[in-house]
Amino acid sequence: MGVVLYEIEVLIMASITVKNKKGTAENLPPDGCTSWLDYWIKVKGKKPVFCEVNACIESPEVGGHVFKTGHGGKEYVLPICEIHSDRSEDESYQVWEDDLVPVNS
Repeated sequence: MGVVLYEIEVLIMASITVKNKKGTAENLPPDGCTSWLDYWIKVKGKKPVFCEVNACIESPEVGGHVFKTGHGGKEYVLPICEIHSDRSEDESYQVWEDDLVPVNS
């Protein structure tokens, strides 16, 4: 009888706190993208099923512009629902850091 070895890949995902970046509604997505959500899909190579805010099960409606709290003002795009998109810049929420896509300004 032979020895069976299993290789297990462990993904360590870091949760991070973000806030909405307001005043970005007029910012156009990069050339070749129809929206900021489309931009996120093209960069990540997948379509989001749910809002990317941890524990939210709403549909992702927009590519929301967010920034990491306590890490400067670098802007990122994240598929989020209307509920999270409408939050003020003062409210924060948890997301998986790997889901953030930088906005190249």
